[in-house]
Amino acid sequence: MEKTDRKEWFVLNSIISHIYAREDCTEMRREFLEDLKMLVSFDSADFYLADHVKKALVSPVFCNCEMTDDTEGRKADSERSYFSGAKSMVCRISDVIEEKGSETDFYKRVCARNSWHFMMQMILAKEGHFLGIVTLYRTVGKEDFSREDVFILDTLKEHLTFRLAREVKNGNEGESKITVREAAQQYGLTHREETVLSLLMQGKEHPEICDTLKISENTLKKHILNIYRKTGIRSRVQLFKKVLEHNRE
Repeated sequence: MEKTDRKEWFVLNSIISHIYAREDCTEMRREFLEDLKMLVSFDSADFYLADHVKKALVSPVFCNCEMTDDTEGRKADSERSYFSGAKSMVCRISDVIEEKGSETDFYKRVCARNSWHFMMQMILAKEGHFLGIVTLYRTVGKEDFSREDVFILDTLKEHLTFRLAREVKNGNEGESKITVREAAQQYGLTHREETVLSLLMQGKEHPEICDTLKISENTLKKHILNIYRKTGIRSRVQLFKKVLEHNRE
């Protein structure tokens, strides 16, 4: 990283500090993507966590893009590779795109629709346990990610891996998942709070929940705060660790 100046090293150290300092993991991931733009040029990015129960990528955080309907494609990709003996690594996957072009399913479902062409991924895993994945995108017409870009992400990956592994450990110690209904009964949630919790577990965003329940954003925030207070949960990520998405039959 010969071209990295003192200012860039300062930004890098600041990002590492935020990885450990931000208590809420979702906010940490969102801030990480925003901060990363000061060091690596990209047009869009996403940061998914791994759910080993469903063998899927969940709880995404986005930068300059929105949630799309490519969940099944991502799930299929994750089932094929990430959840089996994963290792932390950074790679430019544009080489695969160049080789197979528009024939790849991922390119058709995701990249072409967003005019993305070059991509770089940071796979986060500890002792073969897949934890999450960060993907950076550049649009058609831009240059590919450089070796310096790879070096920056490679420098950050172990810090993110340690943080996510700590989240998993703290969320799983002596605790098994319960259903939404069981959570409502166990923690005394009201009927409306149970409904809100169910929608959150379905991955619904705040505007969609407000529209579904015909309530304001402030009212929704009050319900969520009550759910957090009653269950002892501090973030949406912890909800996914504690509560099952669907009730058991």
